[in-house]
Amino acid sequence: MRSASGCDDPPSDLALDRLRLGLLDDAAKREVEAHLAGCPDCAARAAQVARGFDAVPDFDERPMLARLQRQRPQRAPWMVGVLALVGVAAAVTLYLRRPVDPEAGLGVGDVRLKGNAALRVYRERPGEKAEEVLSGGEFAAGDGLRFGVDLPGAGAVRIEGREASGALYRAWPLDAERAHLEAGREQLLPGAVTLDDAPGAETLFLVFCPGADAVPACAPAGDELRCGDCAVAPFVINKAPR
Repeated sequence: MRSASGCDDPPSDLALDRLRLGLLDDAAKREVEAHLAGCPDCAARAAQVARGFDAVPDFDERPMLARLQRQRPQRAPWMVGVLALVGVAAAVTLYLRRPVDPEAGLGVGDVRLKGNAALRVYRERPGEKAEEVLSGGEFAAGDGLRFGVDLPGAGAVRIEGREASGALYRAWPLDAERAHLEAGREQLLPGAVTLDDAPGAETLFLVFCPGADAVPACAPAGDELRCGDCAVAPFVINKAPR
């Protein structure tokens, strides 16, 4: 692939974002860093990704954040939505593509099973490298969260949340009515959220509808969530005050 500036094989914005978060494996990290060292154009792109909202002159993020705050009752009362990637359009349908092998095996001890949809949660803390946390792990007020997914095929995706009280809310996507993703592992989703200081156990549900363009209405069923014929994968967050 050649960029408009003439650069051969430029790293994708997703790769640059994963580099910033410390989520690339050692080989991929060395490859991207070596490219940035010899390519001023891509180094500038990496700086823009790291700067977030500040990368766009005259862009005022306050109206967008205020809109998210006004819509907060329909979403997570314990989460403050923060758009981490500039240029994520508030479109009716959000399409993300990352062609990888969906049938690649997983390491021993990983709770994800080959061929199943799974939710990944990455915890960010000031001064620390982003860390993937397994379901049931401990979180603290102020922790930043990024979401990722493993999908065995293409389809509609949504992340629903359930408070300790049982109330449901939308956790992702926050800026689009629908999201359609392709098959692949470790697909980092755009956007980030920050945990508030309300302690308790919360449950996130990855809803995956193979071959569909939209997720149907969901309803609680005991400790589970039912969303038509879609697959639902739970992820438990144990949150304590910092």
